[in-house]
Amino acid sequence: MVEIKNLSFGYNGKTILRNINLKISERERVVLLGVNGCGKSTLLKIMNGLIFAESGEFFFRGLLINSDYFKNPENRRSFRSSVVMLFQSPDVMLFNPTVYDEVAFGMRQMKKDEKEIKERVEELLNTFGLTKYRESPPFELSGGEKQKLALAAILAIRPNLVLLDEPMANLDPKSQGEVIDLLYELDITTVISTHNLSMAPELGERTILLSESHEILYDGEINSLLNNEELLIKANLVHRHRHRHKEIDHTHYHKH
Repeated sequence: MVEIKNLSFGYNGKTILRNINLKISERERVVLLGVNGCGKSTLLKIMNGLIFAESGEFFFRGLLINSDYFKNPENRRSFRSSVVMLFQSPDVMLFNPTVYDEVAFGMRQMKKDEKEIKERVEELLNTFGLTKYRESPPFELSGGEKQKLALAAILAIRPNLVLLDEPMANLDPKSQGEVIDLLYELDITTVISTHNLSMAPELGERTILLSESHEILYDGEINSLLNNEELLIKANLVHRHRHRHKEIDHTHYHKH
């Protein structure tokens, strides 16, 4: 589904991504792992066609995705109906007068039949536990409810690839659990960024680890990475402390 070849990206002379190569297949659940500032959000934005690489190539379903591709309106519509992204803060995504309108917005943009829209909205509101807020303004919802609403809104158009940028960062534990359960029910390809090691195994089976030098350090099964302490230290996701007066090493995991 996704292929990235020798991709690099910089901004104002600063390297953000360096020589990225990866492939993602249909229905894979991928966790993009790394400390803040390593380039996770930038890589997701490139996969969402919001920005374009300085060098290298990004392919979606065999098509080269670049600025020239988006000059064709039909290409743009096709890509936007297939690839969606959930940003870390749902507030930047919610702008409709009611919860119902928020979920319906994407389908209305695609000129779907109003009967089909109503059925899909009601289905998603029920799935996400938001039915009672149908006529409420989105800004009245709690942080967890807003995140679920934003996720429902992007899923309404039945995308093939869902990109999520630190979706758990601002949620309480109960809301985190609810969103994780909802994500597990999705039968689509997901790429989810996080810097939280303890949560990573709940978000997918494969992990791509970015280093502070903006390169891929590891691409493989999550539990194998979690057992590789030296690699996690190299990525600055764990620290090893030496107790004063004792020759004892203690590894400390970053948990946010």
